[in-house]
Amino acid sequence: MLPDGYYIVHDFLSKEEHSHLLDVSRTLYEDAQFNKKNGADDPSYAWDDNGQLNKIESACLFHPAFKNLASNPILVQTSKKLLNTSESLDCYISKFFPMQPHTGTSTFMHQDNFYFNGDNKKILSCAVYLTDTNKQNGCLRLAKGSHTKGILKHEISSDVNKFIKWIDDNELKDYDIIDLEFKGPYAVFFDINMVHGCYPNKSDDFRYSLAWEYIESSNTDVVDWYEDRIKLY
Repeated sequence: MLPDGYYIVHDFLSKEEHSHLLDVSRTLYEDAQFNKKNGADDPSYAWDDNGQLNKIESACLFHPAFKNLASNPILVQTSKKLLNTSESLDCYISKFFPMQPHTGTSTFMHQDNFYFNGDNKKILSCAVYLTDTNKQNGCLRLAKGSHTKGILKHEISSDVNKFIKWIDDNELKDYDIIDLEFKGPYAVFFDINMVHGCYPNKSDDFRYSLAWEYIESSNTDVVDWYEDRIKLY
């Protein structure tokens, strides 16, 4: 259970695993830029209105290193403990955010459960930050206590996909905002009803992260138009 709405885990990757994931992140970003320039855009790439790579959809299907990350035993066992289940888990709706220097963005304030209408006692959001995070480079922001308030209005259009909607910051003025500034790598598990988002990256460096949901393999009580669901263990 998540009485505070979130839980942070460190020390789940070896130095070699971490280094490999950073290498993969750099390569995937460079490949996306090369492919776009040469007219070989991939449907998994999501570009913003300024032509920047916002994310790679279905990340754990896109590259095996990301599936292996979602399958990390410490992350999976932590998820099972927080979900109070011994059942096998799936990775659901995975994304990779490269957040390029100076102008990169990932997500703004929203609730994951706005999109798939699941039971927040049976599904858990997870974000993994491969690099250090701070306000300057786009750390995660959590609206304290928002996971207890149900689904809020999402009325601000995204510049990446018009289906995606954000919460107006004015709707959050009564919440304390928690900025997660930590050394990477680390993982954050949070309630699917938790309002969260990230600052833009205004630093000189990339800020790499991934996000997905952990869901029991037997749970089909969610919106099923996502093809991005992988059985773990």
